[in-house]
Amino acid sequence: MRACRVFEPKDEILTVKDFSRELLKYKKRAALDLTIVEESMKPIVLIDGTQYICELGEANLEETENPFQRAFGMVNVVNKRKVVKLQLNK
Repeated sequence: MRACRVFEPKDEILTVKDFSRELLKYKKRAALDLTIVEESMKPIVLIDGTQYICELGEANLEETENPFQRAFGMVNVVNKRKVVKLQLNK
């Protein structure tokens, strides 16, 4: 079980449906057992039986998925890339 997961959405998230669509794309891309429990702009999902709450935020060096980018500081701060953070729902 991971306390936090982060991914970069492929398309912009402006609505609840956009958020759900990006979560389903992430599910397919990462081959996860992911179920959307509650659709919202802070959706709740189950991944492998563990409940997470999702938040849209800005990318930063510590949270980038790519270890190469993390190691060499290659996070584009000019474009303020958006990421989805999935944190354990306590």
